[in-house]
Amino acid sequence: MAFFFKISIYCFAAINVAAHLFKIEKPNKLVLPTGITIEHLEEGAFIIRYILPIFCVGIPVILFLVDLIRKRFS
Repeated sequence: MAFFFKISIYCFAAINVAAHLFKIEKPNKLVLPTGITIEHLEEGAFIIRYILPIFCVGIPVILFLVDLIRKRFS
């Protein structure tokens, strides 16, 4: 149960960071593509266990670092 809440928060953060980074006014537009990606990943438990955290943790961290670099040099 705790895993569900952690992944939900990570996905929420990833969607908001991506919306901010790409200057999308409504983050709701990114929810469906993210949900479809996650839904397709449910086909295998191995993929869910190892790929989903990359989408929900790794990508937001990379986007955050890109945002910091962009702010520093602009």
